[in-house]
Amino acid sequence: KDEGAEDEVAKAVERIDIYRQRVYGTNAGSSSFIKIDDKRQLGPLSLLLYFVFMLLCLNYVWARCSTRVGNRVTFAIEDSLLRTSTGPSQLRWSDIEHMDHLRDWLTDALPSFISPQVQRFNFLVSEVRFTLRRVQEIDNPDPRFRTLAPKVWVNKNGIHPGTHSTGTDNREPFGAYRTWGTNKETDPAPGLQWCSLSKRSCNGGELLSTLEPRLASRDAVVGRCRSQCEALSSPTKPCRCFTLIADKKCRLYYTPDEVLEYPAESAAGGCPLDSRSPKLTEAKRHHEAHWPLMTQFRHQEGGRGWRKTPGFVVNLYPRTPREIALMTGQSSHTPSSQAMALKRQILDWL
Repeated sequence: KDEGAEDEVAKAVERIDIYRQRVYGTNAGSSSFIKIDDKRQLGPLSLLLYFVFMLLCLNYVWARCSTRVGNRVTFAIEDSLLRTSTGPSQLRWSDIEHMDHLRDWLTDALPSFISPQVQRFNFLVSEVRFTLRRVQEIDNPDPRFRTLAPKVWVNKNGIHPGTHSTGTDNREPFGAYRTWGTNKETDPAPGLQWCSLSKRSCNGGELLSTLEPRLASRDAVVGRCRSQCEALSSPTKPCRCFTLIADKKCRLYYTPDEVLEYPAESAAGGCPLDSRSPKLTEAKRHHEAHWPLMTQFRHQEGGRGWRKTPGFVVNLYPRTPREIALMTGQSSHTPSSQAMALKRQILDWL
């Protein structure tokens, strides 16, 4: 063993070199032996081209981006993204908690369920039947809550849907609904079924709208007014009468149930005598009253309801795509789809 050589190596390599090598790597300090010029050198021409390029970019941006326009675009994007709902919540039958949910299910979910998208798996073999039971009401016997609820059910448990007894049923007719031609059992027709009477005007209702279509013929004006009245199908205030004035203008009214009456034989206007009509008054020669055929909800016996129970029974008749297509060529009042034909009749029931 050469001890002299080891002493020379120990003198050449100090302890700090070992630590430096561990921290910086085995090549630490090697770059100090080679001089590298790491600064880029640009000539005057390159610097001139750089400034020209920057000026062109700034000119392009300033010419096309206005602060005012940019702010409007940014605000529109933020408003749509942060303040607008991404979509309605999807509710199912099990999510129904109150009457508004039930109304939405009847007007939206049920017609879509009967639509052609579902009929490839499920199809109806007959009409859809709705049965309603109403409970008799009496004066509230509890004086403490009489102010809060003047009337209460004669049976606090209500009526079981499957019972055949009518001892506690309220069988009085109530309400009124417009009858759509698409919901007829046989011979369906587009739009509502209409009644009319000359020298009469609607009375006792709330004015919904005034329409003055600039059309040449009287039939065209009547058709436009009827179409507008059909479109006003809100569950709370549907159009139930309009007055045609001088074959040019029409006033559309909502008539509450309390004001509806049974038309006299001489004033039936082409509608059945058991139908309901708005209150009419005598008017000038150039006035004419038009109202849709309206029917009351009537209690039916004989097991016509659900599971042969009594009650207020109405039927919903779905129309096939072929029937919708045939009616499209007959009138402009034809519904755009099967679901729309079902929805507008349900809206009138509600």
